[in-house]
Amino acid sequence: ATADLVLPLAISFYSFQQIAFLVDIQRGLLQPMGLLRYTLFVSFFPQLVAGPIVHYREVGGQLDRLKGAPHPVLDLVVGTSMFAIGLFKKTVIADGLAGYADPAFALAAAGHELDFVAAWFAVLAYALQIYFDFSAYSDMALGLARMCGIRLPPNFLSPYKATSVIDFWRRWHITLSRFLRDYIYIPLGGNRQGPARASVNLMLTMLIGGFWHGAGWNFILWGGLHGAYLIVNRAWRRLRLMPANGLTRGASWALTFLAVTVAWVLFRASDLAAANSIYKAMLGFNGIVLPTRHVELLGVMGLWFQQLGGQVQEFVAVDPGLTGYLFVGAALLLVLLAPNLLELFRKYRPAVAWAQDAGRASHLVWAPNIGWAVIIGVILVMGLIFVQRAQPFIYFRF
Repeated sequence: ATADLVLPLAISFYSFQQIAFLVDIQRGLLQPMGLLRYTLFVSFFPQLVAGPIVHYREVGGQLDRLKGAPHPVLDLVVGTSMFAIGLFKKTVIADGLAGYADPAFALAAAGHELDFVAAWFAVLAYALQIYFDFSAYSDMALGLARMCGIRLPPNFLSPYKATSVIDFWRRWHITLSRFLRDYIYIPLGGNRQGPARASVNLMLTMLIGGFWHGAGWNFILWGGLHGAYLIVNRAWRRLRLMPANGLTRGASWALTFLAVTVAWVLFRASDLAAANSIYKAMLGFNGIVLPTRHVELLGVMGLWFQQLGGQVQEFVAVDPGLTGYLFVGAALLLVLLAPNLLELFRKYRPAVAWAQDAGRASHLVWAPNIGWAVIIGVILVMGLIFVQRAQPFIYFRF
């Protein structure tokens, strides 16, 4: 019998961090250091499990300044507030969304056919779940580090507001994208040898990125699909066929969000058969079926749908009801309209290289006052109340 292998938690993240450390020394960007300092760098707990992937040059100077210096109370206040927001995102929003995504993906894995509405609703719920799940961890990592007087690099910057897949990867898991660019794409030749070779290098890089997430064909195909997205995106930019205006930006956002959401099916599905089942339902191959509740809500339009031959049945997977639709809709509005953590705390330098005037202008800005203390207190209490249903962070798997 083959023995089960037990791997340390987060081995991929701190392996990447140490690879970057060694390569930077080999390139002359860093000088070798003592064992104690090296151990402190690679074992700094806030970002250890799921990023960001930190370069020593980003935190080394900060570690030096901590020696014998009094710890600012403001760092504790800012860090605690950031952590509380991340905890709320995780236990209240992300894990709440999991209740609408998981049943449908479980049915697909068990060989059941989903209906059109159930498939699309579950995929949208998962797209929002992984968004808030990873955003939550990124916020909590920044908050924990700030409590210790350390600013980490930003790792999450409203990726669902991206208007291209290139822009998406500049906003989603920023430090992983940086690692793949600096230590794989550029050493392969980058874009220095023409568009064709650049496309090959880009595809290889994204396939490796997919494989990093898991040694399964669904992850490799997910990486390959994003590689194809990026190649098409780069080619489209070279053509410059459409002027930049509000209409084209809106269309670009919608197409990017749709492409990223569709790709998440491969990321979430247990295997290729389950992914294929969900894609079939999303494309209407199982018929355009409306749940009974929807037909009742649509009234006359629901009757027309039935008269035109549309199928009606009970909701497959979990019937979200009005509460579910409102919850998912509210989560989507938060993604699109609310400032992200870096924008919210921009006056207090929440991350390395994040200036006071960086980020989108917003009237909602955190400040150390009574009003924000009450808001953060309520958010923290709600986050703690829902800890009992908390699931592991999605990126803990990688």
